[in-house]
Amino acid sequence: MKKLYLVALLALAILLGVSACAQAALTPSLRPKIAIPEGYEQFNFISQMGWHWANMAVIMAQSQANEPLGPIYLVYKGEVIGLEWMWTEQMTQEVNIIIDEGLGPEAYEPLPSLVLPPLPVGVTMDHIDIGFLPRGHGGMLEEPHWHLHLYFITEEEKAGIVLTEG
Repeated sequence: MKKLYLVALLALAILLGVSACAQAALTPSLRPKIAIPEGYEQFNFISQMGWHWANMAVIMAQSQANEPLGPIYLVYKGEVIGLEWMWTEQMTQEVNIIIDEGLGPEAYEPLPSLVLPPLPVGVTMDHIDIGFLPRGHGGMLEEPHWHLHLYFITEEEKAGIVLTEG
């Protein structure tokens, strides 16, 4: 099951990465700005990710429904620089693909969707980070889980993210 999810995530990375070249060429002042939706609150800072903003009511509902958590907005110096989702193995489903000529799409269970929020015209992904935390971390998920980060900034810009604001 883990291999199937990695393949699905890599396919997502390839699809989203197609437009990365155009965004990388833009200076920060020319990039389209992304607004944080109402109901989101700032809750912690992590180097190379920035401030994390989440709608905790949505996160709690997703957790209770055993769904992937997110999107979480990553913000640095007032600019949304990326989006994050997290999920545990229990938040995924075993996928059974049945190959039979007479069966339609209802013959298998689809992977859970990670729905992108509406983004302004011109916003593109620069790169994607996918990681597994075998011990989890404090905060939302203390159990082992996966992270998916979609970044609108370059890896060089990300490397320079440090806590310089309150």
